[in-house]
Amino acid sequence: MNFSLFSKKPDPLVKSAEDLIKAANVLGITSYTRLAIELPIVNKVNTEQWDWVFTVASVFIATTRLHSLKLEGPREDKILEIISQNLASWKPDGLAGFDDCKMFFDRTYDALAERNEYKADNQFLASDALGSWMAWNLLGHASESEDERKLVRIAGAFVVHSFFDWWETT
Repeated sequence: MNFSLFSKKPDPLVKSAEDLIKAANVLGITSYTRLAIELPIVNKVNTEQWDWVFTVASVFIATTRLHSLKLEGPREDKILEIISQNLASWKPDGLAGFDDCKMFFDRTYDALAERNEYKADNQFLASDALGSWMAWNLLGHASESEDERKLVRIAGAFVVHSFFDWWETT
């Protein structure tokens, strides 16, 4: 009798994929009050929009980091399918938001990377590119004021820091 079927452990990345949307949404919900203390401009943002933006941005960062694991095709495909299904189930516009975030991020990252300040120190390059998408979708326009630029930096860094290592397992 072959007992290898009984000893096969579940893939921890599949479990992480199943939990991703819930965890991202929790970050969105809990971060509103915390960041509103630091940035009063946050109080002007609709909380439902805030949750949506933070969830989509968090899923985007985690998914981007998944690619860096260099998994074999079928395993990565399975994980991405779980994320896609859960994102579509979470909100009807979840997948469209993800695609928008990806396109905006790629374009903004490349543009910011050409600036001298990011050439000298690119520590916030990814988080500022992500934060720019977040601020645009939270405010309805590109960041203009000092407070709006602070929102870009703080929101982007908050999400990147929270989901950069999402796939690390113990």
